[in-house]
Amino acid sequence: MHYRHLLLICSLLFISLNALQAAEAVIRIGDSYKQVVKAIGKPDGDLSAASKRILTYGTAKVILRADKVTEVSDDLDSKLQVRNKNQESIEAKRKAGLVNYKGEWMKPEQVEALIHANAQEALKNRSKQSRNANSGIWYTNFKQAASLAKSQNKKMLINFTGSDWCGWCIKLDKEVFSQTSFTQHAAQNYILLRCDFPKRTKLPAALQTQNQTLAKKFGVREFPTIIVLKPDGSVYSKGGYVSGGPSAFLSSIR
Repeated sequence: MHYRHLLLICSLLFISLNALQAAEAVIRIGDSYKQVVKAIGKPDGDLSAASKRILTYGTAKVILRADKVTEVSDDLDSKLQVRNKNQESIEAKRKAGLVNYKGEWMKPEQVEALIHANAQEALKNRSKQSRNANSGIWYTNFKQAASLAKSQNKKMLINFTGSDWCGWCIKLDKEVFSQTSFTQHAAQNYILLRCDFPKRTKLPAALQTQNQTLAKKFGVREFPTIIVLKPDGSVYSKGGYVSGGPSAFLSSIR
């Protein structure tokens, strides 16, 4: 009885040893690309540079030079097993009707809903940006702005500002001019003109001259100063920084 057990154990050890040797001998140094593919299948990735070729199987690599295997990843068999399990998992999910969307497995109807929602959000953002761009145009050329104000029968709002150094100017821009309620109202009622007097940015000479001429013409002595002109170019009202947001500011210049 003991003799039979011993024979069985020896047989199992012999089989295990042969299996281990076979696994280790799946790919040998010197094998060709065709031999590698025949042994373990087509690679997930195949990168060639000069005579060097790198085949990837999951996290495992097989490197060939001149179509001969020169390097093989450590623990190739175990890495192949992990890779195969991952592929089996992916295949099972596909058979279950799932699709991979941005790294997540989900039902096709879920993907469709996400794509639709993303498209709607993108459209909403583009529409918002378009509205803001169209309703928040600040001109810098006085003659152009005056011509538009006259042809459209709108008042011209001139903002005399020091955009990169004047604290109250920056607050006015943040609290009023960049707010949607102001830009929407301005689009219907005003042509906007910015006369800037920056310290860290150099304006074109012609623009500097224009702004200085306008500041002198309207008696501007501090920043920010707001001048509102009628469509015919005569002064309608004057103002400056007012706390309270767009509604308070607009009330101050009406």
